Amino acid sequence: MAFLHNNDGVLFFFNKCGTTMLRQTMPKGYAWHEHNSAYPSAGRTSEKEYRKRFKPSQPMYILVRDPIERFISGYWHYWRHYQHNFTETKDFVNIRYKKLVTEYTFDVHMDLVKQYDNTKLVDIKRPVPHHDHAFFQHCVHDIGDEYVDTMEIVRLGTTSSNQFLKPLLSTTKVNAKNDSENVYDYPDLKIADIHLEYILNKFRKTKERFGY
Repeated sequence: MAFLHNNDGVLFFFNKCGTTMLRQTMPKGYAWHEHNSAYPSAGRTSEKEYRKRFKPSQPMYILVRDPIERFISGYWHYWRHYQHNFTETKDFVNIRYKKLVTEYTFDVHMDLVKQYDNTKLVDIKRPVPHHDHAFFQHCVHDIGDEYVDTMEIVRLGTTSSNQFLKPLLSTTKVNAKNDSENVYDYPDLKIADIHLEYILNKFRKTKERFGY
């Protein structure tokens, strides 16, 4: 999780929601801070981390994305990682899935997501803590848990005339699947009704809160 700020404001943003864009657009004068807020339900939200560090009075903004779109992007993120075993992703998946996985399907992904949804992350025996945190942040974390009513909602893919936001935002959504350097043969994605129902229920409140 991360936030960036200067004297005019602070923008909170999260994995699979504009991080690549912000790395490309952020000009001088903005400070970037990353931290582990993998347990928002336990109070480790980005907003509380920011207030703890800086005790600010600047306007607060939160960059959001359709939570269903973000969730599916998380699947493709791990699908890619699995193909070339990035940082031993295959070992992590096999450990968490509790049996040998030969293909990273959406069914496998959903089973892993449900493990984290149904178990407190702090209670999981973590042979590879970095992987547990990374998977949670990319595929399980709900941005709605980070929102407070003093934040202004900013949708990914929009621009703003606001002095603080204007240099940061672009209408272009950076998507690895559509990158000209993409070397992967992405399979067709078919989501079973039981999975779709689970996803819709998981993010129903967040979709309503952010107007999607």
